[in-house]
Amino acid sequence: MTVDQFQRAISKNNMTNLVSRNGWAAIHKKYSANDNKRDGNRFINYMEFVREIEPKANSKLGSIGASLVSSPKRYASRSADQIVFDAGQACKQKQIRIKEFFTDYDGLRRKVCTKTQFIRALDLAKIKPESVQEQEALIAKFATPDGREVHYHDFSDAVEKATNVAGLEANPEVDVNATIAAFDNEDFFSSFVQPADEAAAREILREVAVICDTQKKELVPYFQDYDYNNNGCVSHSVFQRVINARNLELDDEQIQKLSKVFEAAHTLGQAAQRPDVDYKAFCTAVEKFSDNDGIPDSRKFRKATRNRQATFSSTVTRRANRAVKGVDVMDVLNNMRELTARQNKRPKEFFCESDTLRSGEITRAKFNTALSQLNLNLEADEIAALVDYFKGDRKPDQVNWRKLVDELEGQVRLEDKPDCTPRVVNQSIFRNQVSDQRTLEQALNRISTECQNKRLYLKPSFKDFDKCNARKVLKTNFIKVLDNQQVKHRAELSENDIELICSKYEVVSSKGVGSNWINYHEFVQAVDKTEIC
Repeated sequence: MTVDQFQRAISKNNMTNLVSRNGWAAIHKKYSANDNKRDGNRFINYMEFVREIEPKANSKLGSIGASLVSSPKRYASRSADQIVFDAGQACKQKQIRIKEFFTDYDGLRRKVCTKTQFIRALDLAKIKPESVQEQEALIAKFATPDGREVHYHDFSDAVEKATNVAGLEANPEVDVNATIAAFDNEDFFSSFVQPADEAAAREILREVAVICDTQKKELVPYFQDYDYNNNGCVSHSVFQRVINARNLELDDEQIQKLSKVFEAAHTLGQAAQRPDVDYKAFCTAVEKFSDNDGIPDSRKFRKATRNRQATFSSTVTRRANRAVKGVDVMDVLNNMRELTARQNKRPKEFFCESDTLRSGEITRAKFNTALSQLNLNLEADEIAALVDYFKGDRKPDQVNWRKLVDELEGQVRLEDKPDCTPRVVNQSIFRNQVSDQRTLEQALNRISTECQNKRLYLKPSFKDFDKCNARKVLKTNFIKVLDNQQVKHRAELSENDIELICSKYEVVSSKGVGSNWINYHEFVQAVDKTEIC
């Protein structure tokens, strides 16, 4: 029996005050259940306690204790795959690596351990199956051919595959969600999903959809505040709390029905009988509610969010493979060279951070990350062409970034070829083209005169809108500063003059102008002669 049941039986016989608190603690410790199936801190072997104080057969205290012990509920034994899946979810929530618990027993790194050591490691990680039948099934799945030892390395890999995908650097386009969710296709989920009254849930969803539509209520942000694991699920109590906080006018019975419909089969939950609730599936059903369509429960919603059926192979990609368009690599390199020269960036420093061994080759994922940090805004076809053009010599699946840097920053050795001319980056295609240069110069001169006569200092006003110190502001904020400082009125700037100024100092990208950002730093240097930095 549990400790609470034991204390309740003692209280019914008025024996609580016979022994001090420390004495009861000693009794609990002595008669704790130590049958290797229950937690000794929570369960007590009351029969041994009764034999000590009432040795006769028809013991009064023993009959009272027996009446308090409830018959155990029949437990559905899990399969080995279900145990592995639950272990993966538990390791993810606790942020532990299950492999580290086995290496202490494997001094020779043979990747195997005895059955006793295997169960002991699971117990230390607090993921040991409760029943002996489940433990034997798990051992049988990962046992060696002779059956004497267990392949703990295969078990740890299976646990990690339940929540993680290996080899993302070699294949960065793998759909992580679809690959991990391949467990949804297993048969062991069917016995754990409780049936729900879909007709009653449809009526409840209709009421919630009408309230959210008429009163413009949002649900997703309030659920996300409690989604600490970022897996799209919350506990049953949190689900009920959010529903009540948003005043959706639902009673406890209606919330219970919704919880059954949208219960998540891919998370552990608070207990076996209280699984988590997939709030993303619930919010999607409310947003897209229709009397003609069925209710997408958690499993249907997870499958609907994927483009194709989930498998364990690495062919599951996030998007369909498109035919690569014809890309001129030389044009792409020329654009990259001119943009990096204009922004005073050195691509070598960005690629070196990803190449810790200085081998000159990095993975495609790190190559994409470096290009993203350079802020070159290259298209997927252009990146694919660069990857294919600068393919690694030793490892074809990697990219030789040194060759790319030599193309962008390299110069001809004049010692070997004295007649060659150095490479000059003209940046012609990235210069902002102004239709009326004369009108622009006159407008800038008038602004410069007003700043000098009225002692206007525009830079602090622009920096109020530049929180990140990026030396650029939005076009609307740029015009707002000119209007607040009365520069627009004093310099008699027309709408055409302002458009010319914005076109002149608009921030450029690899695709040209049109970013709607203004480089106020260059503008201030042009109109304020005292500005030196």
